[in-house]
Amino acid sequence: MVKIEPEKFQSLETIDEELGQNLMALSVIELYTRGAVYVDDPEKQNISVIWNFCDSVLVGGMVEENSLIPLRDLFSKTLMVLARESGIPLLNFY
Repeated sequence: MVKIEPEKFQSLETIDEELGQNLMALSVIELYTRGAVYVDDPEKQNISVIWNFCDSVLVGGMVEENSLIPLRDLFSKTLMVLARESGIPLLNFY
């Protein structure tokens, strides 16, 4: 998984389809809310992870078996570490 600038996110349709009621993704992508966006491939984004630097993490796209280890590593080695360093005790994944 690769971190990209929120404004470079291209798969908004995926988030809209899967999490259409959640405004957090749109808020991060349009730079109203601080956050981070991670994708599996910056050129052809199949999986996206959007974190609002608080307690919410949105996962969108087609998660396949070969994506599980990179997602696990992102969650455990990056997001949880950064959250704990910021005093956030847990993350909610949607």
